[in-house]
Amino acid sequence: MTKNKQIAIILFIISLFSLFCYKQNYFYYNIIALLSCLFALYLTQFSFFSFNAILILGHLVQYPLASFLVDSLETKSDSILESEFSLTVGGMICLTIAMMGLSIGIMGYKSFFKKNKIFDNKHYFKKTRVSLYLILSLLSCFVLYIIIAIKTNTYYHSVAGDYDNKFANSYGIIGYLLYFGYVGLGLQCYNYFIFKRKRDGIVLLIYISIIILLMLPSGSRRFILLPIVLVFVLYINTIKFSIPKLLWVSFIIIILTISLPLLEYLRNEVNSHGSIFDRMTDAFSLPKFLKDTENTKTLALLGRRLSDYTSVGYIYEYLQYPNGQLIGFTDLLMSPVFLVPTLIRPETMLSFNYDAIIMEGIGFRPEIGGSSPTMLIGDFLIRGGLVAVFFGFIFLGFILEYMSNKLNPFKSIKGMVIWIMMFDTITSLHTMTILKLFVLFTKQFFLFLIFAELINYINKRLKKDDKSNEHYLSSDSV
Repeated sequence: MTKNKQIAIILFIISLFSLFCYKQNYFYYNIIALLSCLFALYLTQFSFFSFNAILILGHLVQYPLASFLVDSLETKSDSILESEFSLTVGGMICLTIAMMGLSIGIMGYKSFFKKNKIFDNKHYFKKTRVSLYLILSLLSCFVLYIIIAIKTNTYYHSVAGDYDNKFANSYGIIGYLLYFGYVGLGLQCYNYFIFKRKRDGIVLLIYISIIILLMLPSGSRRFILLPIVLVFVLYINTIKFSIPKLLWVSFIIIILTISLPLLEYLRNEVNSHGSIFDRMTDAFSLPKFLKDTENTKTLALLGRRLSDYTSVGYIYEYLQYPNGQLIGFTDLLMSPVFLVPTLIRPETMLSFNYDAIIMEGIGFRPEIGGSSPTMLIGDFLIRGGLVAVFFGFIFLGFILEYMSNKLNPFKSIKGMVIWIMMFDTITSLHTMTILKLFVLFTKQFFLFLIFAELINYINKRLKKDDKSNEHYLSSDSV
């Protein structure tokens, strides 16, 4: 995408929000935060293969866009309390500083390495195919995950049904079967988007349909929508933009947006008990959903799901009080313990859920219960203030830009596998914690390398045995 087109997109977005939202209470704070996100996105050249671009989009949606939406509604969701709207100012200030740091990190990487290869997608397209046998085997891993999750009571979301947290913590390796299913989906996208064969398109459609249908009754929004988002990101990065395609992309975005309150309704209102087939039947209760909810209530429900930025605003306000104290980074010295496999990991006071504990400790939303994430910005903020937010995001921008350049998904099979396995975490990284960030870049990344080598090796063997196929797997390194 040329620089002129990138600038045109930015100006269009700014004009759109200025036109419809200029009368809102916190318009100027929101628009400055929006501009900071768009500038950082501009530095990524709007390539959504880039982990930084995905991270920026997450912040863009759950900070200024969520604020624009919620502040324009007459009917508010019960979980977004009126008292929290004053927290918008602090949240947007923190986001602006974070995006400044991220932008410096991105520019620092480009200045240091002088080259930026990630966006030259055509250069990396290899005339190689992934074995259909391998793709079907990866789909069977996904089916196996569903069976094990149902047997161990970890299939249904904790809000939607009985959930055995002990099994979820003790057998975390089961989650990698889920990732293998998504890898198969991405590799089929690889086959179809490069070769444009009708048969590959049919297989892709069947594959994604199976994944969505099997995950839909679970009530887990993230895992239901992730395969759609994955295919969507790969699609928009491989097409040449035209007006019809732009309209098609816009339609998909609207559908994904509408699905959020629908999934929230299914998870909270539909009876979670019964067989998986009963849940599938309930999951198609769209007419009932439309009948039971008014438009304003539906939008309020969507605003509720997107508005976790208020937790960052709360931390910002909390630190202004005389009794507001930074908690420092001392507890994170125990982070290396989480490199040990879960089954043999020694006991530690630090947990993956420490963000909810922090928010409970400083008194955020005690009246409604439930978990309240600090968000990644909030984790840096409560530990080291705005200085920690700024420098933390400089490091994050640099490291994510480096990894993105090494892991272009169309550069090699191994690159595709690792990129997909990281995709789940990167898409929700803005809501996560420093501990999860550490584990992603160490233990998980090491396992992803091993899995990528294994899948690459299996594909090579299958391709070697397939004498009728004229294309052989490229030996490109990641």
